[in-house]
Amino acid sequence: STDLFHYTCLFAIIITGYASVGTLLFGDRLEKFQTFSASCRELFMISIGWDPVYQIMGRAAKQTNVLSTSLVFFIFYWSWVLVATVLMLNMLLAIIIEAYASVRMTMKNAPTIVHESWIVCRESAQVARTRLCAGDRFVS
Repeated sequence: STDLFHYTCLFAIIITGYASVGTLLFGDRLEKFQTFSASCRELFMISIGWDPVYQIMGRAAKQTNVLSTSLVFFIFYWSWVLVATVLMLNMLLAIIIEAYASVRMTMKNAPTIVHESWIVCRESAQVARTRLCAGDRFVS
């Protein structure tokens, strides 16, 4: 759980930095980057692949007809995709896999669900047999 907390803090720091830069670079040209919170939301959507904003951002960068703006857009967008999806998503997967492995090691000798089901059925059958075979319960 501390790994997940550290991951969340790191992701918050990174998205804060990128959202600030995105608001400064594209806030006057793109509605999705006009405010800091909108930039955070849009960056999150880009990181999960929800919003195909690449074409929209590319057109906004080309509106100024300045080559440096297109280059800055290219660096901004692809560095975010690289950092958010490749690095951060892989770190999250590593945390999840490590947690799974530690739980699996603690449960190594635990009975399986099939074994537990067999035990429950066997005990239920024994209880039913003792109740049915008890001679004092039958009325003649």
